[in-house]
Amino acid sequence: MHLFPRDWLRLFLLALLAGALAAAIPARRLGRVPPAELLKVFADER
Repeated sequence: MHLFPRDWLRLFLLALLAGALAAAIPARRLGRVPPAELLKVFADER
């Protein structure tokens, strides 16, 4: 088995980038919602 450190590093960086993008899109959407509206959403779940 051959280990290719540069390829593993590139794979790791691409995985970090994909994870950051996947987390940033919902976080941006959630950041635009006023806190009062979020409280109403969670109050309805009781």
